[in-house]
Amino acid sequence: MHSGCGEAGPADGSRRFRIGIVCTVRLYRDAFRSVLERTNHLQVVDSGHTADDLIRSRCEVDAVLFDIGGGVDLAEIRRLAPAIAPRPVVGFGVDCVEAAVDCVEAGLAGFLPAEGSVADLVATLEGALNGRLFCSPETARRMAERLAARALERPRRSPGPY
Repeated sequence: MHSGCGEAGPADGSRRFRIGIVCTVRLYRDAFRSVLERTNHLQVVDSGHTADDLIRSRCEVDAVLFDIGGGVDLAEIRRLAPAIAPRPVVGFGVDCVEAAVDCVEAGLAGFLPAEGSVADLVATLEGALNGRLFCSPETARRMAERLAARALERPRRSPGPY
């Protein structure tokens, strides 16, 4: 695990978003650090093997990049998302629509498909930092279907103003 909580922002006073990374493979963590820090506005301040590593480090982050590629651990996402809320958790390596929907339901604010590019990664992080979720129309449709199914499962309340 790399810890140290990063350093101060750039000398020109521009905003740099502090990113934490959760990934079991150190080579990937180092590669993401290198790629993100070339943007001049995304700075990796901490990284760890697990969500618990990042939570224990107590580094202040603006967003967390979370490895989904080795298999979706929804329990780990459910622990991390509230621990850093309202800051977003963005998953990378999502390999299918159902996994993306499961991850959003567990607390992800964004996700990068397994075939996503570096430009897609940066756009996904920036979107999540600005409250936007980028996804395919198919994923949006599946999320809407799941929400509708959940609404049918809940007891009905009397209609009222919204």
